[in-house]
Amino acid sequence: MSVFRKPYERYFSFVAALCFAFGVFFAPQAAAHTRVMSERTSGAGSYAVKLKLMPAKSFKKGKSKIVWEGGARPVPLHSRAHPNHDLVAFIKKDGRPVEHADVGILYRRLWPRAQRAWQTLPIARIYAARKGPKSTRFGNNVRLPSGHYDVQVSVNGIWPAVFYLTLHG
Repeated sequence: MSVFRKPYERYFSFVAALCFAFGVFFAPQAAAHTRVMSERTSGAGSYAVKLKLMPAKSFKKGKSKIVWEGGARPVPLHSRAHPNHDLVAFIKKDGRPVEHADVGILYRRLWPRAQRAWQTLPIARIYAARKGPKSTRFGNNVRLPSGHYDVQVSVNGIWPAVFYLTLHG
């Protein structure tokens, strides 16, 4: 390799170094301040289902603002699954929140690297301590990389409330 570089080689080296510096110094701060919030409403028979996708929540005992009421155990933030989102469904019937229901949430990634098989989300029944059981939601922390997803929510065996989500990294 020659010690002397052509002008365009110096330019590409400079651009590569600039991109690397941006990624090292600015991307972690931008990612730390990103707040994910997606909300969609659909129907499952006589039920209205609102699906929310939020940043993963902590469920520490004693200090938590979230109360676990039943179902699967909430997935901890520092578990092997490394959850990055909280996927929850709020259920209403006749305009009133449903506090007890048999809820199922299935999801699958459509793009990139599409999954044919549906993944089952372990459902925890939780509510906000300040608001009480009227704020009951069904869902759990989950790891969802960027991409396009199909999500189906069943309520008391009634299928489906269908949602389509796009997550950006």
